[in-house]
Amino acid sequence: MTMDEECDPKTPSLRPMFCSLGVITRGDGSVILCQGDSTVACAVYGPGEVRVTKELIDKAVVEVVFKPRMGMPGVADKAREVMIQSTCTAAILTILHPRTSISINLQEMQADGCLVSTCINAACLALIDASVSMKFLVAAVTMVVNKDGSILCDPTQKQMSQSAASLLFVFSNRQECGVPGLVTSHTEGVVDQIKLQECLSAASIASQSLFQFYKKTIAKKFSKDEHL
Repeated sequence: MTMDEECDPKTPSLRPMFCSLGVITRGDGSVILCQGDSTVACAVYGPGEVRVTKELIDKAVVEVVFKPRMGMPGVADKAREVMIQSTCTAAILTILHPRTSISINLQEMQADGCLVSTCINAACLALIDASVSMKFLVAAVTMVVNKDGSILCDPTQKQMSQSAASLLFVFSNRQECGVPGLVTSHTEGVVDQIKLQECLSAASIASQSLFQFYKKTIAKKFSKDEHL
């Protein structure tokens, strides 16, 4: 198990982040990630056997299961699964493991805003911990546009509920002309083009802090493994 890691204090736009790798012993890779007061546990299994009905002859199937903190998954939870699945499928080198399944299980432990972002970031860390081959890493950032026109990065649940619009951006660590590639975007509410570009630019800057957080977390894990 790795020790908790705190996000770079030079990025006040992001809430403090902590994580612990390898905490779920039966998973091939796992993590508990805290992003502010939102906490998610994630375990990755595979590549492994896949049911014949879901088998793809030319690549692996990426399956995502999201479990809410209480009760059975609802329509909103299924929508989260689809968004996380499409993002992770884009990032994983599925062609290396045809006719297999890579399963990503996410358990909500506490939600205080940016739950989907936290899930995607946790999934990325768990995939790294499981040594799954990836085309690129992904970092998810949520932005909100307040009713007065100001924008806010990584909001709490209360701040999201009081906003006029929320935007989710997922970036890859591959850069084109010095700008991170955009993998996924999702918007709720009405936002004009100018505010959209402002949010995109701010989220892109914040994503670099997440990639640094990944790097520090993995480096700390391997430094501890060397001393075992």
